[in-house]
Amino acid sequence: MFKKIFRKRRLKKDRSDIATGLIPLKEIHSAAVLLDAAETGWAACAEKIKQFCKDSGIVLTMLFTDLRKPGKGVIMESDREQTIRRRDINWFGRPDLKKAALLTGKPVDLFLCLADNDSYCIEYLAKSAKARFKIGRRPFDGDPFDLIVAESLPDTDREPEGQEQTDGGAQERKNTEGSIVEEIFRTITDIITKIE
Repeated sequence: MFKKIFRKRRLKKDRSDIATGLIPLKEIHSAAVLLDAAETGWAACAEKIKQFCKDSGIVLTMLFTDLRKPGKGVIMESDREQTIRRRDINWFGRPDLKKAALLTGKPVDLFLCLADNDSYCIEYLAKSAKARFKIGRRPFDGDPFDLIVAESLPDTDREPEGQEQTDGGAQERKNTEGSIVEEIFRTITDIITKIE
C-alpha cells in the first residue's frame, strides 16, 4: 500500500505533460529508446535501431534495463552507464533518476519502449519520457502510448481507449529469422514510414 502511494506521487510529479500523437517520419529528428538487455536479441535489435536512426537522420538516445538477479549463468553485457539494473531501483520501484534522465531529461520526437515488462520501473520511464510520439509493447493505466505493437495481444476483446493495438503480423513471422524484439522493431519501422 505504501509503495502504491509513493508510486502515484512520483508519477504525478514527473509525468510528462507534452501532448502526444502520431507523427510522420519526416518530423522525427530525435528519438529515445528503451530496450531490455535481458531479452534475447536485444544487441542485434540495438544495432538495427542505430542503423535506422542513422539512415533517417534521427539523433538517438538509448537506455537499457537488465533487472535480472546477478548470479550463476547471468551475464550482463550492456553498458553499465546506460543500463538500469536491480541495484538502480529504489524501494518502491523507481529507477535511479540520473540514469532515467537519459530518457526523461530532454524532449524528443519519438519514444520507443521495446521492453516487454510491466514493472513500475518501465511504467515510470514510459510516462515520464518527454516525447511527442510514444510507442510501446505493453499497455499501462493512463495510456502513455499512442501506439502499442506487441507479439500477441493479452486480451483481444478489449483495447484501451485511445490506443491502437496491433501485432503487425509478428505471430505469422514467429518462425522467421530474428528475435521477437527485432520483429517488433521491424513492424514499428513499417508503421512509422507509412504515417503521413
